[in-house]
Amino acid sequence: MPGLDQAWERYRATIEELRTAMLAQPWADDARVRAQAHHNLLQVEAAAYNLVIAPRPRHPELYIHIAFQPLIYSHSLPAADFVYRRSFLDGACEYRIRGRRGRSFFVDFQVMNVGYGSPDPRKVGNWDLDGFDIAADGTFEITVSAQPRPGNWIRLDGGSDQNFMSVREAFDDWDAEGVELRIERIAGPDGPVDLDEHQLSERLERAGRYFRFIVDTWSLKLTNDLLDAVGYNTIYDDSFAADQGAANNPAAAYPTAMWRIEPDEALILESDVPGAGFWSVQLGDMWWQVLDFTYHQTSLNGHQAVIDPDGRFRA
Repeated sequence: MPGLDQAWERYRATIEELRTAMLAQPWADDARVRAQAHHNLLQVEAAAYNLVIAPRPRHPELYIHIAFQPLIYSHSLPAADFVYRRSFLDGACEYRIRGRRGRSFFVDFQVMNVGYGSPDPRKVGNWDLDGFDIAADGTFEITVSAQPRPGNWIRLDGGSDQNFMSVREAFDDWDAEGVELRIERIAGPDGPVDLDEHQLSERLERAGRYFRFIVDTWSLKLTNDLLDAVGYNTIYDDSFAADQGAANNPAAAYPTAMWRIEPDEALILESDVPGAGFWSVQLGDMWWQVLDFTYHQTSLNGHQAVIDPDGRFRA
C-alpha cells in the first residue's frame, strides 16, 4: 500500500484520466454535454467521499441520499420513484435494524460483499421487507450478521469488513408515508472512528476504483455497448445482462435506449402495460445522470401513467 501522498496523487490522476476519457467521447463535442460531463465528475467525487472515505462499518448508519438526490446526486440514473439508503457493515459484527413499515410499494434490502468498484464483487442476497415478520402496528426488527439467527435475518459475508447494504424503497404513490429504519451494532469488535494514514491511503485507493467504476465501467461502457448493439432510438434489453458489480436488482429488468431527435421531432414510447408489479419509465442524459424529476416531468410509473383506450401505454 503506497503512502498517503502517493495515494492522493494516484487518486487525483485517476480523476483527470477519466475526465479526459469522457471528453474524448464522440457525443462530447457539444458544449452543454461537456458541461454535463464535468457536473458528473464533481458529483461522483463527492459520492466517492460519502460512500468510500466516510463510512465506519463498526459505527453504522443507514445513510439516506448520500449518492442519489434530485439536483445534487443524479449520477448512475437512480430511479425517480425510489428512496435509497446505504450502510457499510463489518462481517465480524452483528447488527440490528428496527423500523416501521409505512405505505411504500416495496422495500428491498440487498447486501454485496464489497462496495462499487472493489475487486471480486458478488451479491450476498436480496430480502423483501414484506417477506419478514411484521407486527400488527407495522414495527419490525431484523438481525444482520454472518451467522444465522432466528426470526428476521439478513446475511453478511463474514470474511468481508466492507459489506455494502443497499436499501431500495419504491413509491408508486409519491405522497405515501415511507418506511422508518435505524441500525445499530449489537455485537462484535469496536474500533476507533478516526482513520490513520494507512487506513486513509487504503480508502483513497478504493475511492479511485469507485470513481473508475462509476465513470468508466458504468456510464461510458454502458452507453458505448448500447450504441454498438442497437444505435440510437432503439430499446436494448441487455444493458445489465452481466452483473458488472453494479448491485442491480436481480428481480428487475432494465430496458434502455439512447435517443436522438431533432427540435421539430418527438420520441414516442409505446408498449403493452408491463405485467410487473412495479414499472416506470424515466429520462437521463448521455452520462447516465437522471434528469430533474422534482420540478419537471421526466418520469412516469404505473400508478401515475394514463393508459390509452386501446389498453396500451404511450409516452
